[in-house]
Amino acid sequence: MNSDDNPEQLPEKLPAWKSPWFWTIIALVAIVLGVNILMAFFAVKSNPGLVSKDYYERGKSFANRTKIEFTQQNKLGWKMKLTTPEKISTGEPALFRLTIKGKDEAPVIAQSATLFSYRPSNSSKDFSVPMVHDGDGVYSARISFPLKGTWDIIAEIQKGETRQNLAQRIMVEDPL
Repeated sequence: MNSDDNPEQLPEKLPAWKSPWFWTIIALVAIVLGVNILMAFFAVKSNPGLVSKDYYERGKSFANRTKIEFTQQNKLGWKMKLTTPEKISTGEPALFRLTIKGKDEAPVIAQSATLFSYRPSNSSKDFSVPMVHDGDGVYSARISFPLKGTWDIIAEIQKGETRQNLAQRIMVEDPL
């Protein structure tokens, strides 16, 4: 019997590019690559700018500065306390109080006091406010935050050549 006479011949093979499976796989790969390229574009376009230009120099001196500040703080014996409101809402002024006492529990009178507000996710919204001396080593500032979310608050006191910092992380909510 001749194979040409067989009525059950196999169908003719199609080229790979005509198969729907081939085009499905190509489409999936193209979608994944397209999404990755789009994500990379948005990552570069919406850079929050959290890296400072002098990051290397600041990093090198960080350990040394921290050691000096720790030694100064122990030598001075200042006790600092930053009081924050229980609830902080965007657009509403919040009162922050900083109390400073010396080794002998006497109030510390500083030359200047500043409250710095840093937004970890977007440095373009960072700001600082001078604190007002209310007497008896108490300094205060009213701050209205423009955005909800996490903020780092740093109170800095300067007396002569000495600077002391106290940091605290707060959460700002939407007003009800």
